[in-house]
Amino acid sequence: ADGEVLPISANAFVGPLLHLSVVRRIGLPNSRFFISGDDTEYTIRVSRICGLYLCKSASMLHKDESIQAQATSTIGQNRRLYYGRRNLIWIRRQHFHGRARLYPIFRQIASLAKINYPLSVYWAKLTGVLDGIFSSPTPNAKSDNPIKRVD
Repeated sequence: ADGEVLPISANAFVGPLLHLSVVRRIGLPNSRFFISGDDTEYTIRVSRICGLYLCKSASMLHKDESIQAQATSTIGQNRRLYYGRRNLIWIRRQHFHGRARLYPIFRQIASLAKINYPLSVYWAKLTGVLDGIFSSPTPNAKSDNPIKRVD
């Protein structure tokens, strides 16, 4: 039907179908993007070499209780905050230019001005932002995770 499929530039890992030739061309997801943003970074790379589309009529059921339990623990939340901040900045630094590159960095820095966070939350956010600005992911994800033949 008309309007059922929309072109997109990034997607979560829940749902995409990728042809093996695309995976061979760009490699596997970059392991340095652990737990947050790995799917976004990877599908941005996919969208730059071929079309990436959203089928509006598709539906997904994603059940994983262990991830939900980990995400709601204090340690799990702080890890997600750290990796979320760091990886968002890495993605913007790698794949965007101008305002689209800088805006999230300034937004994350500005969010640190809120002092009503518990110290552990503040520390997770601060270290995530600083690591996002001053460190870099492996530049070539293809060499980071080479595809190996399995017989």
